[in-house]
Amino acid sequence: MKTCQSQDKKRKELNASKSSTGLSCLITGFDPFSEHLANPSASVALLMPKKLTVKGVIVPVTSLILPTQGAKAWQLLKEAVAQMPNQDKRVIILLGLASGRKTINIERFALNILDYQAKDNDGNIFTGKEIERGAPQAVKTKSPIEEVLVKLNKEGLPAAISNFCGTFVCNETYFRALNDLQKPSSRVSFVHLPLPRAYGLTLRKRGGKYSHLANNKENQLIAMSKAIKIMAQFYCEEMVK
Repeated sequence: MKTCQSQDKKRKELNASKSSTGLSCLITGFDPFSEHLANPSASVALLMPKKLTVKGVIVPVTSLILPTQGAKAWQLLKEAVAQMPNQDKRVIILLGLASGRKTINIERFALNILDYQAKDNDGNIFTGKEIERGAPQAVKTKSPIEEVLVKLNKEGLPAAISNFCGTFVCNETYFRALNDLQKPSSRVSFVHLPLPRAYGLTLRKRGGKYSHLANNKENQLIAMSKAIKIMAQFYCEEMVK
């Protein structure tokens, strides 16, 4: 009896050690803006699981919806990141809507520029203004996005790499995140999502494993959420040694 209790105790201690690496994951989306009554980036962020199991390690996942207003979005993001268990070992994936695109786009660069073509949700509009004086004109993600792209396309979830994140709130938030939060042992990425119906058309056209999710908005959002989960899992696997 004592032997069984001892084994149970050791098993619990082992499980606790496997889930205490400090690695955590944050997925953010934006609220509705402009003519868009719903923002798929928010929907996809909220579809994320509460945890990932990576090589036997439990990685907690937090979903957060940011306001489509640069200063407020950045403040909320900073507060959320400050609450992550380990300030070096973290995965941050920012999601936004790019309504003119047809597939998931992983952004390589963010630009140090505010050049809004429409007002943000607080009525602000900027033309040719730097986000941060003295900062680089562009910052590149250090995340292995090429490897992620190969994985997503092999899985049958159409994706591409983009070099232009726009000049609106998405780009502003990404620039600040890359410039201030990106560290050697962290992963910071921005992903632009298309409208669900556009992604459904792309899924149907390309066929494959997830083509059955092309039919309706709910399934289209599920397909995009699967891509983001794969991306988060990939980044976490890199960091769990």
